[in-house]
Amino acid sequence: MIAIVIFWLSLALAVYVYAGYPLLLAVLRRVAKRPVAKQPIEPTVSLLVAAYNEADVIEAKIRNALALDYPAARLEIAIACDGPNDGTTVIAQRVAKEIGQGRVRVFAYPVNRGKLHALNDTIPQLTGEIVAFSDASSMLAPDSMRTLVANFADARVGAASGVYRVLRGEEAALGKQEDFYWKYETYLKLAEADVGSILGCHGSLYAIRRALYPFPKPG
Repeated sequence: MIAIVIFWLSLALAVYVYAGYPLLLAVLRRVAKRPVAKQPIEPTVSLLVAAYNEADVIEAKIRNALALDYPAARLEIAIACDGPNDGTTVIAQRVAKEIGQGRVRVFAYPVNRGKLHALNDTIPQLTGEIVAFSDASSMLAPDSMRTLVANFADARVGAASGVYRVLRGEEAALGKQEDFYWKYETYLKLAEADVGSILGCHGSLYAIRRALYPFPKPG
């Protein structure tokens, strides 16, 4: 009898997680929606990329960041090199030197200690009112930064997430499946945001008011 009860409870939990929870959010976002007062603003932003052994993509990432539709004087690009051993730091420093004008700052940490260490050590040295985080391999749409920071016009907003999309999914072995998964995840995050209870952000791009960064203790 106990085994039967555990089975049905486990099945019910699985159904709730994948079907019940999305349905609950669909209802809540209709009756308890808390819209964000977005406005086109231009606060100072530090785009922080923590990089470990990203030699294949780090130059493309930096140039992608430089191409964002955001005032150059108000966008600081920071590359935190977490003790890579594949030349990531050298490439980032070369590109930063080529660009000049201090637009790209490279923080060269000699020993790999983990992403949280790199973030915690770098953020106090940044200048932006808003700190945006992005993975080295994620390429950002030109208008993504403006779209993201518009949320911070609302004083109640402490953090905001971008949206991850799979491009040319049909060219990858599991591209369509991955695309479906991320559409599902994005729906959940949008619905959670509508009721003011978003639980997580996409690693491809998200942002927080620098004054609110919690300096989490590395595990």
